[in-house]
Amino acid sequence: MKKYKDFRKSGRFVLSTGDELHGELVLSGGATSLDLYSREFFSTQTSRDIFGTFHDLSKVSLLHCITTQGLGTGTRGDERYHFGSVFPRFVLFGDEHISSDDRKVAEVSFAVDDAPTQAAMARREGTASAAKLLIID
Repeated sequence: MKKYKDFRKSGRFVLSTGDELHGELVLSGGATSLDLYSREFFSTQTSRDIFGTFHDLSKVSLLHCITTQGLGTGTRGDERYHFGSVFPRFVLFGDEHISSDDRKVAEVSFAVDDAPTQAAMARREGTASAAKLLIID
C-alpha cells in the first residue's frame, strides 16, 4: 500500500466546464486541497468532479469537490492571474480518470493509523469524524 503522507504534486486539471488549469494537489487529512491557477477567469462552483494529469502523466480523479476558497485575482506588473481552492472528498490515483457517476469500482478498502487520536480530537472539538466507504457493483 502506498503511503501518501506529505503528498504534494502539480499538474494540469480539467473542470466540468472544460477549463484546463494549472494546479497543485496536497494531501493532508482535513486540510487536503487542490489549489488552481489560470490567467483566464474560471469557477469551481459547478465542478463536482475534477480530473488531473500530473507532470509524470499519472492520473488523479477528485470526486465530490467542495470549493473552499472562491476565485481570487492577483497581478504582477501588467499581468493578471486567477486562483481558487477545492477540497475533494475522494481522491483516486490510477491510469485513467473515474467520475462519481462511473460504475467501475467494485470494492474499496483502507487502513487508518490514528483512529483513536482522530476520534479523541473529534470528541474534544465537538466535530463528527467519519469515513465514507463506497462499494459499487
